Amino acid sequence: MRRGESRGLYRLRNCRPVDPEDIKDDEEEVTTPFMQAMTNKDFTSLVGKITKLKEGSNYRIWAKNMEMCLLRNKCWDMVTSALPAEQARTEEWKTKDNWARGEMHLYCEADVQDIIIDSEHAHESWILLQNKYCKKSELQVRRLKKDISKKQICTMCTPCL
Repeated sequence: MRRGESRGLYRLRNCRPVDPEDIKDDEEEVTTPFMQAMTNKDFTSLVGKITKLKEGSNYRIWAKNMEMCLLRNKCWDMVTSALPAEQARTEEWKTKDNWARGEMHLYCEADVQDIIIDSEHAHESWILLQNKYCKKSELQVRRLKKDISKKQICTMCTPCL
């Protein structure tokens, strides 16, 4: 493990067991703000906080909890933003995308994981699940609410409408 690195990030970075003695102490320090934030977190605090997505029956709650988890870890933009061009994908972007995609995958039951198993990016996984489980009327209502909030329309009185 690198100095100051949490076990969760160590596992995320390596994805396989490695003897910590094999890692040199003179490795370069983590420099990006995201990576610095990730090294200071204890990811075990998130375990068990999000109920797994089960055949869409709990999609609304799962989606909101996943959104909060990704916001908390500064990865929500991986889901909401369009994919950047290949040459614009920095190491930090790739790390954030992999972490967000991994969280979504781990918090889905096996049947649901099958839907997103071949997706390469968090944004793609989110869209696949949203298209499968989010009812059209729910999506339309959310978009309308978002539009109303952006325009800052007062919905309390008719003259504003």
